[in-house]
Amino acid sequence: MTIDTLTIILSSIVLLLAIGSPLLSPLFRLRKPESSPSEEDVVLPPVTVLITVHRNPKALEQNLSAFLGQQYEPGFEVIVVAEKGDSEVEDVLKRHSKHPNLYTTYIPESSRYMSRKKLAITLGVKAAHNEWIVLAECYCRPLSDQWLKALACHFDATHNLVIGYSGLEADTNQRYRFRRLTTSAYALRKAQRGTAYRCSTAIMAFRKSEFMKGEGFRGSLKHIGGEFDYLVNKYARPYSTAVATSPEALVEEKTPTRHEWINSRLFYLHTGHNLSRGLSLRLLNFVDSLFLHLALVTSVSGVAYGALTTNWILTGVSAAALIIGYVERIIVAHAKIAAYAPGIPLWLVPFFETLQVWGTIGLRIRFLFTDKYAFTCHKQ
Repeated sequence: MTIDTLTIILSSIVLLLAIGSPLLSPLFRLRKPESSPSEEDVVLPPVTVLITVHRNPKALEQNLSAFLGQQYEPGFEVIVVAEKGDSEVEDVLKRHSKHPNLYTTYIPESSRYMSRKKLAITLGVKAAHNEWIVLAECYCRPLSDQWLKALACHFDATHNLVIGYSGLEADTNQRYRFRRLTTSAYALRKAQRGTAYRCSTAIMAFRKSEFMKGEGFRGSLKHIGGEFDYLVNKYARPYSTAVATSPEALVEEKTPTRHEWINSRLFYLHTGHNLSRGLSLRLLNFVDSLFLHLALVTSVSGVAYGALTTNWILTGVSAAALIIGYVERIIVAHAKIAAYAPGIPLWLVPFFETLQVWGTIGLRIRFLFTDKYAFTCHKQ
């Protein structure tokens, strides 16, 4: 069988796309976790851990002990901000009230023109006795009693923000866990390579003095949700955001319901419209998705066209390209999944990557028909 020029060109395109597209992936660019922190690297300051609670006493009960049980010699306080009149949350706090590091404050039963979450964070920051504040959701849990130290190792003069990684519980829908990992990969890369854009997880740290000087959430007070994103987007400076990814720095979030999962993504679509510096990240995401589909379409088309024209060389090369692309994506994802989200089946990774794109398109269509007042405190 003779090999003509067209076969060589088409086969080369198919192979190059199959080999190159997995390298245009957030997991390929995601850095490996940093090494465990050393006490000699930095002088650790006293720290405030700030937790806000909104009608979630079960999560607070499950996770509060993990925050209070941190081994941190410089000293720390845990401030829980709850809603006045929430008896179940108050009962949980009473059971831990003898712990010397626990402090509690309450927000009024009603608030206007400001989201209750932002109000709770603002009150907690004002009540904090330390410069560095670690903001954490009550539904996440540190996986190590060295968690606070792992974050605090980045609290130095060169940083004003620190972002951590929070994965989802192992029994969570694996597609959700994979999306959390890839979404975080984009945000962490942005922080590591320039000026941070957002915080896609449930852990971050910032300086109280900058929060107060910048008048907290001024500029985003009316928006519900996205508190971590707004803080990072407002206060980030070039190369001033540290990313804490050592094994001790990781936290785990409870499994979200399908309703909670979809809601969180819809709220981010609203938040994203109000954040600056997002264009480059969206372009990068578009390029990654484009080449993923180009590689898939050209390989499948090569098999079909080769079979129809009895060009068995093109058919074989295209079939091989499908296998090469599939295996390469698994290899690229292997180390990152093992470090950040163990348990995700590697053989499903290429399918998750493809479905993720179409799921995002579907969500954006759904967002278009959502009442936009649901994302503001206009009706509160």
